[in-house]
Amino acid sequence: MDALLVRNHISVNTDLDRVILNFNRLSFPMPYAQAFKIAAGLRLGSKRAMRISGESIKDWRNRSRLDVYTPLEEIAPEKRTTNLQRYDWRVDVDGEMVYLIMGHHKIGFHFEAALKTAEWLRWAGKRCKRWAGDSGRSMVSLGNLTDAEENYKRGY
Repeated sequence: MDALLVRNHISVNTDLDRVILNFNRLSFPMPYAQAFKIAAGLRLGSKRAMRISGESIKDWRNRSRLDVYTPLEEIAPEKRTTNLQRYDWRVDVDGEMVYLIMGHHKIGFHFEAALKTAEWLRWAGKRCKRWAGDSGRSMVSLGNLTDAEENYKRGY
């Protein structure tokens, strides 16, 4: 429960064709395709946390709406020469908390902060994709398999 009282400094930036998730003093650069997958995982984890905590998930889109949208840049002529590091990630849910585990680092969010962070990652991914000149229309979707008996016990 004490994780709810900690103020976290979270930001999402773009650097040419990669998305950078900054959390306190940690920085996680990733390709824009990976950012879409992590955003989908955070969104799914947030919806699970809302469901567990008894919140109505019908207004999750309103909770994740960003205050300010920045315009998408045109394709730039610069090219990247640095390599990106690889790391594994996953999303865990514990009550109202959503945990993003990236490599050996575990980052905890309240479900509302996780929804906002997912939207920031999606928007930054769109900017980087536009910069890279990628016009593909692929979708990332994640699902959560549940047990009907457990859903009945919890009252879903």
